[in-house]
Amino acid sequence: METSNSHQKNIHIITGGPASGKTTLLKALRKKGFKCFDEVAREVIREELAKKTDIVPWLRLADFNAIVLERQKKQYIDAGEELHFFDRGIPDNIAYHVNGNIPIHPKLHVAAKEHRYKEKVFFLGPWEEIYKNDVVRKEPFETAIKIAGHIKKAYEDLGYVVLVVPKGAVKERVKFVLTHIGRKN
Repeated sequence: METSNSHQKNIHIITGGPASGKTTLLKALRKKGFKCFDEVAREVIREELAKKTDIVPWLRLADFNAIVLERQKKQYIDAGEELHFFDRGIPDNIAYHVNGNIPIHPKLHVAAKEHRYKEKVFFLGPWEEIYKNDVVRKEPFETAIKIAGHIKKAYEDLGYVVLVVPKGAVKERVKFVLTHIGRKN
């Protein structure tokens, strides 16, 4: 589904709903020597809260996602051509717009088509046993389930192959990911 002006980098996306184990999985991959980028949205939320602004997803989702999109595009460019793992990608923004009933700006669709990731996307499903709220994650678990569904659909609609990472020990999740990208554990 790539467009003629798009370019796919060697970036694998780890995505899923809130509190599904993405950060833990990325930490484990980082420990194995892989280059990983943290979730942009969490960074932006922390910054905006520290500045005491209202540009947070629960108050101004569209404005918040505009900042996140620009950072994600920079993150994509900064990755270069070597193998990286990202905590979420641009299609996640589409899902959050859908979840918030906010019209999707055309530049978001353009960015999602121009900034292509590896075809296989690793999706971590909702996991109630590990779910907990914090300063950045305010939604109840039921909302996390809805968000997860929108995220999976956003990637599928953009032509990605969504691989559901089984729940389980981090070591097993790492093995699943590495097996699917053709790397040894």
